[in-house]
Amino acid sequence: MVRVSVALALLVLSVLVDFTSRILSVAADGVLVMTGIALLLPILIKGAKTK
Repeated sequence: MVRVSVALALLVLSVLVDFTSRILSVAADGVLVMTGIALLLPILIKGAKTK
């Protein structure tokens, strides 16, 4: 019984770690995109004002 409980706990943990890893990966990609937009926005606004 203990062996089955440990196996199920490890299975659940592996699924949770995979799911959390995917969420963190998407969040990190979002942060990189938003940082790029924040860095380029002043340049784009300045370029739009000169035209």
